[in-house]
Amino acid sequence: MDSELVLAVAVLVAVQVALAYWLRTALLSSVRGDRAAAVASPSVVGTGASGGREGLRRADDFRSYQAVAAEVAKRQVQVLAEMDSEIQAYERACLAHARRLCELLIAEGRRAGHGGLPDSAPNDLESAMQALLTVSAAPVDAAAQQRIRKDMEPNATVLLTYAEQTRSVLEEHRFWLGMAMEQELRAYVTGMGRTFAELVPESRALQASEQRYRALMTSHPEASRAIERLSAISVAGVGAGRPA
Repeated sequence: MDSELVLAVAVLVAVQVALAYWLRTALLSSVRGDRAAAVASPSVVGTGASGGREGLRRADDFRSYQAVAAEVAKRQVQVLAEMDSEIQAYERACLAHARRLCELLIAEGRRAGHGGLPDSAPNDLESAMQALLTVSAAPVDAAAQQRIRKDMEPNATVLLTYAEQTRSVLEEHRFWLGMAMEQELRAYVTGMGRTFAELVPESRALQASEQRYRALMTSHPEASRAIERLSAISVAGVGAGRPA
């Protein structure tokens, strides 16, 4: 799936670069042809001024097309970078939510007298999910679970709202991302939101959440990191489209 997304946007960038190159080549050839004809043919002496103006006009057209192609490529790079930042920011919000649950479970576990609990929650999603399974193996009573749920509930709502905002931003930039990439990233954000907003302080439920997280990573492999690679492709495309 990841390679298909990279290919889809790579094709889009390649088409833009090819179009810019074709316009450049066609217009440049036309300008050179006009200049060569003006030099080689004495009969155009009387019309040399108009021929020269026509050549200059075509040269201006070429520069205009070239400027537009450069701006299009530049905008695509900007959008890809912006979307990468959006996805990473949402991933950090999911991590903060998981870390909070982990910290609450550790605190309640210690209050219940359980030993061998970690001192703090991990700083990455993969480790956080594993830590949740570990700390939830030390059971806490119903009152402790209720305290944790009450603490987590407001942030779960915020997380889902944040997911909706992120999906809206992705949809707004569908033209630049391409439909395949935009749909992939929206599905990824939706899955992340549901998985982390539904975390609860109970061992079996957390095992189910961890399985959903694994399935999400399999279905959308490194979806957010795909943007970084596509940005690199776009930057290379801008360089390839510049005049020699």
